[in-house]
Order: sequence, then structure tokens, then C-alpha cells
Amino acid sequence: MGVNRKIANALKELPIEAGRFVHGRYPRFVGSPSNRLLAQEVPVFMFHSVERDSFEEQLAYLRRNGYRTLTLEAFMAFLRGDVPLDGPSVLLTFDDGHKSWFEVAYPLLRTYDFRAAGFLVPNFIRDVPDAGPWLSWPEILEMQQSGVMTFGSHTARHDQVFVGPDLCDFFRPGFAQSAMSLDVPWIDDERGYTNRLRWGTPIYSRASRLAGAPRFLDDAKVREACIGWVARNGGEAAFARPDWRQALSREFKAASAAGGAPRWESPQEQRRAILDGLLEAPRILEEKLGTPVQHLCYPWGVASDLALALSREAGYLSSFGAAAAGRNSNRTGDAPFGVPRIKDDYLFRLPGEGRRPLLNIFLAKLRRRARQLDIY
Repeated sequence: MGVNRKIANALKELPIEAGRFVHGRYPRFVGSPSNRLLAQEVPVFMFHSVERDSFEEQLAYLRRNGYRTLTLEAFMAFLRGDVPLDGPSVLLTFDDGHKSWFEVAYPLLRTYDFRAAGFLVPNFIRDVPDAGPWLSWPEILEMQQSGVMTFGSHTARHDQVFVGPDLCDFFRPGFAQSAMSLDVPWIDDERGYTNRLRWGTPIYSRASRLAGAPRFLDDAKVREACIGWVARNGGEAAFARPDWRQALSREFKAASAAGGAPRWESPQEQRRAILDGLLEAPRILEEKLGTPVQHLCYPWGVASDLALALSREAGYLSSFGAAAAGRNSNRTGDAPFGVPRIKDDYLFRLPGEGRRPLLNIFLAKLRRRARQLDIY
């Protein structure tokens, strides 16, 4: 991604972040000047990939200020009121399955005698370690057997799908801003349900599979016409043409005028697809890990009422999302579904020695977003 695009993405965060504060989506301690240690409240922090120096700073801050890191089981017991907190406590959660969990987070958590939970996308996990960004099953098993990390479901594919007919882009070099390609939508083609898109595939309005909108099923003839134009013009090299977007857009418009009628999935199809993904993930994880998988984390922190209901139907005991105005932290008696979490940026707003000013944390977050993509 170019420098200007990264800066633009960072600047987009300003009104979004301001809105989160205005609408009460962060726990009180984040914005409060009080430095009194938390009691009977457990913030849940969300990580994805981690870097050694910054993650060790965070763990050292927790240790210095006497915070416990709960296991998933202890956190659930706290919500039920079965076990009182033994001092200020947090839950550390990791999403997706980036290999930095094993290479960075795992050894540091072990050094500090801390615990964490990881939510995995099983269809992307490798059979053996490789050069890519994803964990392998042997690495996950080692972390599980150590007791340092326990694992749950992040759905089978973390899929993003089309939800409307508005053309937004074409699949091209540089489209995937995430190193793990989680921002590439899933479609149906002759290879089945896939996010391994061919160059030129039209990209329409899209959202998380669990966000609530029914899936828009694109016109295969239009898609093939666009893919064909790229193939005839040199494949990937076609995108070096200065006029490629205009030429491909003309192909898209001509094919759309002559093509069939695209459609949206029915409520029955939507329900079946969501439930299948919720059931498939624990089935794979339990087979690989040899232990029950009963906890779910929603991709992008988003879940519709339908997704929440189907989570229960699929047999999960809890589900994790993002903090919301109606519930931005966790206390005894709170429901185990829709558990709110906040990004790890705000860990240094926990009360304690060395607590950082809110403005410094926010500026550091913007600098990071100017360097790399946060898809959350």
C-alpha cells in the first residue's frame, strides 16, 4: 500500500475514534483521570499480530501494577459470579492465528507466567510451519499443552461477503491490504466457495458474513467477462496500463447490460450458511486439538441478532465482539454472549504506575495505522 494511502487510512480513524468516545463505547477507565485500581470489572483486550518490544512493555506494565491475566474458564466463572476476583484482572485475547503468537507472544507470556486466549480461523491454519503469516497445528498444540494459551473459534473462514450491487473495485495487485488476506471477499465460482479470486473479479459492497445483511450473489457472466479482459491483456501485467480501470469498467458495464439478473440469498440460505460456518470451526478445532471448543469470537467484532442466536444454537457457551455503547466492559452477572473487547492500544490506560496520557496513546495508534493496516 502506498504511503499516501496509509496516511489517508490513518486520518480516517480520527472521526471514528472520536465517535467511539462520544457514544460511550469504551470502558470508563479509558477516559477517566482517576488512577484507582479496577475492582469487580474485567477489561478484555484484543490483539492480532504482536511485536516483541511493544508486547513486552504491555506485559511488564501489567506485572508492575499487579494485574492478573485470567484464563477463559476463569473469566466465565467471574461472569457467572462463581469466583471472586483476586485483585485487578484482565483477559488477553488474540484473533485470527498469526504466527507472531508462537514466535513472540507465547514465549513472553510464559516468561511472565501470564495466560491468554486465541481465537483461530481453522481453514487457514497450516499443517506444518512455513514462511507465511499463519500458525501451524504443531505450534498451536505446543501452546495449548503448555497451558499458556487456550483456543476458541473465530469462525471457519472469517469470511467477508458481497452485500450489495455497487461496484467498489476490481481484484488486482495490491487489493489485499491485510498480510493474511482477510479483507478479500469470498465468492462462489466453479471452484466452490473461495477467496482466491482471479484478477479482474468485480468487488461489490461487502461486509462480514455475520453482520446481518443477506449475501449478494454476483452475476457469474459479468465476473467472467471482466476476468477474461484481464487475461486477454496480459494477466497481472494488464494492471500496469495507465487506463486499466477505465477499460475494465467499460467491460463491466457492457457485460452488466447484457448479463443475467444477480440476486440476494434467501433468509433460509443465509441462516444455513452462517450456521454451517459456526459449526464447522469447532468441528475442525476439536479434531486437531483434542479438546472441546466452546467459545467464539466474531470476525471484525460484528454480529447481528441472527448470528448471536445461531451462536447459541451451535452450542457455544460464549461469544466475544467489540465494545458497544450498551455494554463496554465486563462485570459479574453480564451475559456470556456479545462480550465486549477493546484494542490493546488502551491497555496503558489501565490504572497503575506509569499510566500513559490518552492523547499519547491515540497519537501512537494513528502512527501505527499509517505504517500498517488494521482491519478492525
